[in-house]
Amino acid sequence: MKLKVMFAVVLGLLAAVLTPTAPMVGSRLTVTSLQAVPLAASGARTQPVAMPAPTPAPPPAPAMNCGLIVPDDPTSARGLATPWQLTSAGQGACHESNPVQAAFVEAAVIDPATGRVSVYDPLVIDRGTRPAIRPARPALPPDAVVGVWVGFNGNALTLRGPGADACIAGVDGSTFGQNAFCNATAFFETANQAIRSGKLAVPALGTARDGKPCPTTRDFSVVDQDQSDNS
Repeated sequence: MKLKVMFAVVLGLLAAVLTPTAPMVGSRLTVTSLQAVPLAASGARTQPVAMPAPTPAPPPAPAMNCGLIVPDDPTSARGLATPWQLTSAGQGACHESNPVQAAFVEAAVIDPATGRVSVYDPLVIDRGTRPAIRPARPALPPDAVVGVWVGFNGNALTLRGPGADACIAGVDGSTFGQNAFCNATAFFETANQAIRSGKLAVPALGTARDGKPCPTTRDFSVVDQDQSDNS
């Protein structure tokens, strides 16, 4: 009898040990917090991540509209030797050294007595600067007639200064854009008179390398349909 009781107790203990204990109804499950494990070993240096360099902002586009200060009495010897000054038209700085902003001035002098034509190129500088070399003052013949022509590589050039009224840069408040002239009508009238009187002989056109006559300023191989763009 005692053996049977002891055997039953042993079986009960074994059943208690081997049978998993079910969770109790209403009991709380506690989750143990875990510490993060560092990826790098203690003491190891982390390589910095190279950031891309910022893209630099493009430089501002140069101003395409500029002003040109005309010296007083631009067709006189003193006016021809006085530098013209390139200046801003309110849309940014203008510099004569910039090819897209450069302006140029060319003068032609005709002697009515002989019909001889000579040329003089007035200097153009930035406003507020001085020329490296003082321009030479030309010796004009008596009663000389001077014509001055202005060109510009930008879009619109406005004439200013004490001699601006002696030149024409537009019609009815609308500028020509890239060119202007001073006393051109009188120059061509004098030149035509010299041609009619035989004092001025216009040379014949030469022959180009392709065997054709050399182009003139009225040839469309030199001047396109937009004749104000100095092409």
